[in-house]
Amino acid sequence: MGFHRLFKGLYLRQYLRHKPLLVRELSANRRLYHAKPSAKPSIASCLLLVIPGATFCLGCWQVYRRQWKLQLIDRLEQLVRQPAIDLPQHLAEVNGLEYQKVRLRGRFDHTMEMFISPRSLLKPEEDRS
Repeated sequence: MGFHRLFKGLYLRQYLRHKPLLVRELSANRRLYHAKPSAKPSIASCLLLVIPGATFCLGCWQVYRRQWKLQLIDRLEQLVRQPAIDLPQHLAEVNGLEYQKVRLRGRFDHTMEMFISPRSLLKPEEDRS
């Protein structure tokens, strides 16, 4: 009987020695998974926070830009719909008349006419045939 006990004890020790690490942790901690403590967040976790934040900021910017654009279009439509006014005598007053219809009276000076031909890019090295 002594030999049988000795053989059984050796077999048990050998089994425990080659027991997988995960099983030993499970039996010791009684938890399937446990969080691995880390000193600093990884690059992937930082990107996972930055990308939604940047997307949210861009979305807010688009909403504000749309509101600004609609207000600008409304303002320009109001200016275009106003009746025509006489052009002021002083050029300093013209700055506030953007998109405003004006009425002019006078004579056209035909001596200063200039004919402009179609403008196209001509390179000297190209064949002009």
